[in-house]
Amino acid sequence: MHHQSAQVVQTAAMCLGLTGRFEDAAKLVELLHHDDYFVVSAVEKSIWSIWMRASTSTCVELLQQVIDCIQASQYEEAESLLDRILIEDPDFAEACNQRAILHHLTGRYESSMMACHRTLALNPHHYGAAAGLGHNHFHLGNFTEARAAFRKALTIHPRMEGIRQAIRRCKLAAADCC
Repeated sequence: MHHQSAQVVQTAAMCLGLTGRFEDAAKLVELLHHDDYFVVSAVEKSIWSIWMRASTSTCVELLQQVIDCIQASQYEEAESLLDRILIEDPDFAEACNQRAILHHLTGRYESSMMACHRTLALNPHHYGAAAGLGHNHFHLGNFTEARAAFRKALTIHPRMEGIRQAIRRCKLAAADCC
């Protein structure tokens, strides 16, 4: 997906986001390094679109309910829905990632890290899970591991907002505790 026109690349990325399958997201990941902000923005939306629908229609529908529950702080319902999804499709990476988010929000950092690792095993390009792993390590005081996870996220998606700042917070926290 290379072209000298950023608009052409942006449009191609948007089209792939609408029609692409899970395997196609890997083709988009390299474009997260593109120089054009609008290309990167379109690519990011397309990647998430593909990841969110990389399962059966039932699981995809349930996943949207999970996200709605998490946003409404209905954590028990979200957990129950995630259980249903992952019984039907244990390899649905985005369901694993949403479990990681849920567990992080409820202070279950070790469990969240396990879900991040599972997400990354299923989808090595999942920069959100890499960043989530970093946030969990940070909350547990594992600042070296947090920095490594944040750096991994940046190698996949160099324009992730807040991650460079999170790395600086890790350095400051590590200096303060020693």
